[in-house]
Amino acid sequence: MITISRQRSGYASEVNRMPGHQIRQLIVSFVALVCGSALAGCGTSSDVTTKPVLVASSINHGYRVEVAAWVEAGSLCAAWDSAPSSSRPFTALEIENDQNSYAGCAFADAHNAAYLDMANGSGDTPSDVMPVYFGPLPPSAVAVKIGAKIIRATAVSKSVFGGKIVKYWTYSPASPSEDLQFPSTNPLVPINAKGQSVPYAKAYSSP
Repeated sequence: MITISRQRSGYASEVNRMPGHQIRQLIVSFVALVCGSALAGCGTSSDVTTKPVLVASSINHGYRVEVAAWVEAGSLCAAWDSAPSSSRPFTALEIENDQNSYAGCAFADAHNAAYLDMANGSGDTPSDVMPVYFGPLPPSAVAVKIGAKIIRATAVSKSVFGGKIVKYWTYSPASPSEDLQFPSTNPLVPINAKGQSVPYAKAYSSP
């Protein structure tokens, strides 16, 4: 499995950085199937593949950072790319195929703090450009709570990601003071409309 979460703000995880063009050659089982048992009838074949879609875009320090996500052979994938803000925005397909983009597949439950990744674009992006976060959510979640911050979920139709996920979240801090701070316990808590925590499913094998 290719995990795509990494160390940040005191939360432990792992990272595998690879060019976007290698993703299609490194297909893995989708162990972070957020549908789980909470979305009855969500099951789709393990080889489902969808077109990339733009899920986030942010401009700071003179750079535009954009994120595309898609499902490849049953695995949720995402890629981050960046360019000077004066340049033409990327298409989602360009982000997926850019050999210099930060990309990977399979969001996993690592150290109780996964289901997300972040990057500030391609490998040559200046270090002061703030990252963009992206992560899947359980279908009943309306937001995710990280420390004191609550970030609203984005809902999509089943067709966008082949039914693998129907909710996700993104966050784009404008400055270091607005960046996410992950507590040592319950670092990422999806919540429903009543403010109650919604657990991620723990069995994430593709059907």
